[in-house]
Amino acid sequence: MRVIIDTNILISGLISKKGAPSKIINAVLLAQLVLVCNQVTLAKCLFISQCRL
Repeated sequence: MRVIIDTNILISGLISKKGAPSKIINAVLLAQLVLVCNQVTLAKCLFISQCRL
């Protein structure tokens, strides 16, 4: 199954080990779901992750 998620869900899933966003990210990492996203979403995630460092 393919899923499209926004930046907030992606970042939340990477930051927290609890909750629905984390379950989605874990399912993607286990190849149970296929993440579909565009370059804008990836750029936003990269920008946000760099700001947090």
